[in-house]
Amino acid sequence: MLITKLAAYARENNLVDDPLFEMKAVNFLVTIREDGATFGVRPLGDGKRGEEARVPKKVGGNAGGVATFGTDNARFVLGLTDTGEPNEKTTRDLAAFRELLRLAAEDDPGLRAASEFYDDAGRVSAVRDAARGAGAKEASRVALSLTSDSELHLANTPAGRAFWRRYRTAQDAAKPKGEAVLCLSCGELRPPVATNDTKIMGLSGGQPSGTALVSFDKDAFQSHGWDQNANAAVCEECSQAYTRGLNRLLKRDNSPKTRIDEAGVAFVAWADAAPPAPPPNGADRDAVDLEELLRGMEQGLLDVIDEPNTDHAIAVFQAISSGKPLVGEPDRRLYVLGLRGNGGRAVVTDWLDTSLADAYRNLARWFDDLAVQLARDETEKGVTYRHTGDLSRPPRLWVLCRATAREDKE
Repeated sequence: MLITKLAAYARENNLVDDPLFEMKAVNFLVTIREDGATFGVRPLGDGKRGEEARVPKKVGGNAGGVATFGTDNARFVLGLTDTGEPNEKTTRDLAAFRELLRLAAEDDPGLRAASEFYDDAGRVSAVRDAARGAGAKEASRVALSLTSDSELHLANTPAGRAFWRRYRTAQDAAKPKGEAVLCLSCGELRPPVATNDTKIMGLSGGQPSGTALVSFDKDAFQSHGWDQNANAAVCEECSQAYTRGLNRLLKRDNSPKTRIDEAGVAFVAWADAAPPAPPPNGADRDAVDLEELLRGMEQGLLDVIDEPNTDHAIAVFQAISSGKPLVGEPDRRLYVLGLRGNGGRAVVTDWLDTSLADAYRNLARWFDDLAVQLARDETEKGVTYRHTGDLSRPPRLWVLCRATAREDKE
């Protein structure tokens, strides 16, 4: 159920339209001119999170030495380390990155400048120093571009995308195919993935390289001859979908908000895709149209929990608490998932599957139960929101949490 709903979320949001590419934040762009002898280094984004871009999806890179074409972390692209000293990893990974460029240049002469740039160790050293001076770290994602392509990321040029498709298609064709079994997500007979190449990122307690939601690596977990993830068989397409969907939900800058962190647990929330608005019905004239209310909100459920005292959130609570019937697809489902990391694994701590209408109805009742009569005016930044004797506005979540400890940091 959980994996199936995450996969459905990914498909509804077009996250798996091209399984050979994925969206990643790119921190730095290295631009190479056609003569291969000059370059430029430019930070991307806000200096913290980088700039979202479509990049080739890395497959089989957990053991190291496996690069992606035209973009990767700074250790692969530039041989950069946080210590400033080269090591066995940087030599191995930089060589893997260069090899992909060499193969691409064989297929398309237009990519030759990027490959030839790496033939001069002095040039690579100079761009490495420039990137470090611009704030690049070993884990920063760096992309290459050519001035002849108007600084379009090398991997996103027509030649770059075509090369990656040919390269990955050949890789997949050479892989031994497992026996087709019933995929526990889509229900089709397909070979299951042995391991998840796409990792879950950003969980407290998890490895920086990511965690796996499905993982088997001990003999005791592999009964009846089921090796690795064949114990919980999910096909490649569904594996790609649910991991991409979960990584999107775990992004901290989504709007509406999809993630809240409490006590080391990341809670993510999402709902089924909203169906088309139904035609007006005279019998529903006095009912509350839940979909219409929610369409007017720039907030999602987690925004409301964090900031329940906005005017629109209060209007929604009041409408739902009015006792009038709810129309407008009240059975649309809401899902809330709690996760924390444990080394290389993601641990599910909570799972909720309920109707969106029930969630908002219960939330409205909860905030109504918390309301108290004010002993003095309620003001914020010079604005009076409630007067003495009125019921208080819904309290922010952090205010409730703070009331349980002596100091905020607790």
